[in-house]
Amino acid sequence: MIAYQRTPERSITLEGKGLHTGAPCRLTVNPAPVNHGISFKRTDIPESPEIPACLDSVVDLSRGTTLGSGDVRVHTIEHVMAALRACDIHNAVIDMDGPEPPVGDGSAKPYLDLLKSVRCREQGVPRPELIITTPVTYTDPVDNVIIKVFPAETFRVTFLVDYADHLTMGTRFYSLDSMEDFDQEIAPARTYSLLSEMKSVMQRGLGKGGTLDNNIVFIDREISEDELKELKTLFKVDHDIRLGNTGILDERPLRFPNEPVRHKILDLVGDLYLLGMPVRGHVMAFRSGHRNNVVFVKKLVEVYKPFIHTLKNPEPGAGLLGALMPDFAPVPQGWRVMKEKDQVRSVFDPVEYQGRYLDKGLIFRLLGLSAASLLLYDKVHTIRRIVFSGVRDLKFFKDIPRREYTFLSRIIHGETHEWTVSSRMMSGGNEVICEGVFKLNIERDV
Repeated sequence: MIAYQRTPERSITLEGKGLHTGAPCRLTVNPAPVNHGISFKRTDIPESPEIPACLDSVVDLSRGTTLGSGDVRVHTIEHVMAALRACDIHNAVIDMDGPEPPVGDGSAKPYLDLLKSVRCREQGVPRPELIITTPVTYTDPVDNVIIKVFPAETFRVTFLVDYADHLTMGTRFYSLDSMEDFDQEIAPARTYSLLSEMKSVMQRGLGKGGTLDNNIVFIDREISEDELKELKTLFKVDHDIRLGNTGILDERPLRFPNEPVRHKILDLVGDLYLLGMPVRGHVMAFRSGHRNNVVFVKKLVEVYKPFIHTLKNPEPGAGLLGALMPDFAPVPQGWRVMKEKDQVRSVFDPVEYQGRYLDKGLIFRLLGLSAASLLLYDKVHTIRRIVFSGVRDLKFFKDIPRREYTFLSRIIHGETHEWTVSSRMMSGGNEVICEGVFKLNIERDV
């Protein structure tokens, strides 16, 4: 079954403060045309610069994944990316009037709920997917990190974290066996930190939007009463912070016994989506963080570069034509399309038709597909649908025996939303079998 690119049917908005910058931000997810991918637009900056969510845009990986272009930055995008991946959204423009998406409760659930509040539209163009056929391994011996991906029938993630035994962080191992489970098993898992890291994080100007509601703090060292008072001010709580016996600052309850490792999976899913397409394979990660995740994705690109290039830049063909022109679909087996200067040559070998002659209904459909095939080479990424609206001068010159034929199509008149195209069917000896002039209306994404 073909999976098609999808985009939200309308714009949807979420507001709040960023986790690290603490800056307010109004984030709006907007529809985008086919093959656009995901991008972030800083509407608070003159000319609203737009940054693609891809590996080439990654500029910093300190406590999160940051994209940049020139001096413009978009911080901590991994939760948004994970939610987009979970909702199978391939194309979206995300407007932001601040430097960092709202942190919400520290998980991907607010974004998942936001995206699920609107219907998504299939855009009629197949969605690329990297299918793992050869295992890929990334290792970092300094930080003792290993990430591997193996062939699998679907996308899976198995993750193992490694912290000191005295930390009450629950089971350090978890496996997401299907993206269908992401909503309930992974999305609600919140970000976390160690108490020993808090000072260095603050000194680097990060964590300004962190609270004890959106950031689980695990106690990994002794803490004095004076420090507790400082933390009360830092986290803006109106009560004395409790130490208790849970090993979690202020005894905040976990959503899952192993919430930290689940959040690691959440981050990995978001970082993997910087590839620009889903991955079909089983990813196994040990002690990985954002920096390792991104390096691993770069290694995937290195190993599968020819395949990824083909997936992102496919030659237009019968599958795309059938998706854009559903009134004339399906495209029969044995149909091939080629561009030749100012015309398109389509070749049809009727391998699936066993009768001696081809019927005129089929030939009419093939002529129409041939006419529409010209549009595959004119800003096809903006086309949502091609609609047949009329034909004139349709002529059949003889019966059509079952053999290979060539169709030639030329533009008579072409505008953005309306084209008139002549299409003719030729025999092997360039004898005209039939011809007609087709009028096509084009529905485009704005």
